[in-house]
Amino acid sequence: MTLHAVPALDGREPVIRPLGEADLAAMAEAEREIFALFGYPYFVIRQNLDMYGDFYTVAVSGDELMGFALCPPRLDGRSAVLLGWGVLPRFAATAWGASSSTTPSAGCTDWGSPRSS
Repeated sequence: MTLHAVPALDGREPVIRPLGEADLAAMAEAEREIFALFGYPYFVIRQNLDMYGDFYTVAVSGDELMGFALCPPRLDGRSAVLLGWGVLPRFAATAWGASSSTTPSAGCTDWGSPRSS
């Protein structure tokens, strides 16, 4: 698996990588910040990590979570489904947040599961 560097924000170099257990608390907080009452609770995020592994990705800059995507492959192995995607509000108005090639959803193609049309 390749980590993907994306354009720097304020001198920081964001990286797209799989969600890890150490990220779970930050993900639960991000869900609340982005989606308020409609965000996934911690236990659902944990279950998604267990089920989808590397297809649950985050964008981070240093220790700061910027956004995430959940993009598992379909059973046919030829396409993927974008089940979840979020960018924290402070990054939403940036070019980074608007570019699908530099957000966590880039993992839909980067790990062998092409985006579905």
